[in-house]
Amino acid sequence: MRLYFPRQLITLCFIVVSISAYPQLWFDPNDVEVEGDLAGFTLQKNIVSPEKDVYLLKLELTAHQPRVVPGFTVKWHMASQEIYTIWDNRFNSGRSNYNLTMHTRTGAHLALLSYIDKGDHNRMTFGISDNLNTLVIQNRLSEEDAHFYVTIDFFKNNPPKKHVDRYSVDIRFDLRKTRYEKALADMSRWWRQYYPPAHVPVEALVPYYSTWYNFHHQLSEEELVKECQLAKTLGMEGIIIDAGWMTLDEAITFSTVGDYKPERLTGIKNLVEQVQAMGMKVMLWYSISMAGIHSEAAVTFKGKFIRKENMTHIYDPRYPGVREHLTGILEKAMKEWGLDGFKLDFMSKMYPGETTPDDSSGGRDFASIDEATAHWLKEIYRRLSTINPNVLIEFRQPHINPVTQQYANMYRAIDNFNMEIANRIYISKLRLASPGLATHSDMLKWHKGETVEDAALQLLNGIFSVPQVSVKLDSIPKDHLKMIKFWLGYWNENKALIMHENFYADNPGENYTSLHTFHKESQVSALYATQVVTPKHASVRKVDIINATGKTDLYFDPGEYLGETLEIKVFDSMGQEMSSKTINNTRTPVKIKSPMVGLIRVLSR
Repeated sequence: MRLYFPRQLITLCFIVVSISAYPQLWFDPNDVEVEGDLAGFTLQKNIVSPEKDVYLLKLELTAHQPRVVPGFTVKWHMASQEIYTIWDNRFNSGRSNYNLTMHTRTGAHLALLSYIDKGDHNRMTFGISDNLNTLVIQNRLSEEDAHFYVTIDFFKNNPPKKHVDRYSVDIRFDLRKTRYEKALADMSRWWRQYYPPAHVPVEALVPYYSTWYNFHHQLSEEELVKECQLAKTLGMEGIIIDAGWMTLDEAITFSTVGDYKPERLTGIKNLVEQVQAMGMKVMLWYSISMAGIHSEAAVTFKGKFIRKENMTHIYDPRYPGVREHLTGILEKAMKEWGLDGFKLDFMSKMYPGETTPDDSSGGRDFASIDEATAHWLKEIYRRLSTINPNVLIEFRQPHINPVTQQYANMYRAIDNFNMEIANRIYISKLRLASPGLATHSDMLKWHKGETVEDAALQLLNGIFSVPQVSVKLDSIPKDHLKMIKFWLGYWNENKALIMHENFYADNPGENYTSLHTFHKESQVSALYATQVVTPKHASVRKVDIINATGKTDLYFDPGEYLGETLEIKVFDSMGQEMSSKTINNTRTPVKIKSPMVGLIRVLSR
């Protein structure tokens, strides 16, 4: 028997490199230690270098016969030298959080840390091939010697009693002096040999209308149809009907979730048909990880939960009957109601409690919750894709990592209602760790009394993601509607460029002060706390500058590559052209007057 680890047996054939040949390295992978009682297993440790300054530490545990995999720790230390910030995919990481503990597993976080210098260059990024099993990653900065002490615990946090005769894992160390965005993107691409991401249909890359913040549980079919009619004219191509569609309970405690009977929206099939007739997709919210304490499911599946959390019970996915029941609910809804997809929520809750059984007895067919969850998600995706090969499945932070990206195709920033800066941070982290995939904003919501410029900041801080809008469109001012139509139109027209893999997120230690993408001759730059833009590549001839700074003076530095003249057009937050001029390119920074929130287009002739 072998520990479940997708595609772990892929062989990479490289020549072993003597790290001692590079005495200038401030970190030496040969110094990495492995500690623990291996309990009958033999450890093989090997280091290979697939390219200059990139190293793979390959660990393999083998036993003569299957036995419980032992807990062990991989550790090293390194000087805190030229490191300005530490990146991980959680919100609270950064310059002020050098001492951190992170739990990664199926459905929660990336097994990765990146150490970045003041100039946004990679100092060292490490990633672990195993994103399925529960790991505990710790980074501690020692006051005594100003060194980082890093530990990775394997099978030490409520480990399952699964018998195996082999376990292997690779740790990839990237020491290249390159932009940190490239180090993160290359780590993501390395993971894809183990966990290939799901197919991303074109419908995953269109703006959506969401019902959560604007309606919560106060949904009505008539009102949703009217909102969709207006949303379609503004550039939205789908609706995500969130929690509240099934229950008459208006309390947001999820105490009745789990039965998924349409008590509130009783005519879902007719609603879906009406919305789809407008040319819009329809997705429905389910939280298949939990059953509310007042639901029928709580009685039906008593004894088959991992633990109780607040007003809900968390399902134990190791029971085949649990998996089949909930997968069948999704399958039936898709067939009977004609749904285009699902928002599957709260998958990050699938982890054991203190008294959760740790074996495969008692009707469980897995010992590992992580393994059972991955198996379950794979089966959901397979069965729904059989019905519709372009099925839409949304996960949100934190239950997005390489494992879950195999079974979903829309990855949304975690809830941060009316907090545009937080949304920008979450979106940037998703983009950096998921190049080429469909990153979505948290649902955009603002007070209808905001100025149009302040309302626009919600959209513009999320402009480098697929927008999801969650305001009641029939109750906001007309200038807000005009603003939404302009920016969603701009996004739809330029989405191939905006969502391109050439993504730059400047100053991660200061919450990403500017964001950029470029491809061939075009570039989009959004400014939040910096006022200068320069072309990111010699091929660029057109630069769109999104001003979200709240300041009126911006500067464009043309560098040495652009043509002899610069055509500059300035638009306000609703798309109204404010000024247009053509100037000679003197190869020096150009001061541009702009509305506090708006768009500047610079075209080189």
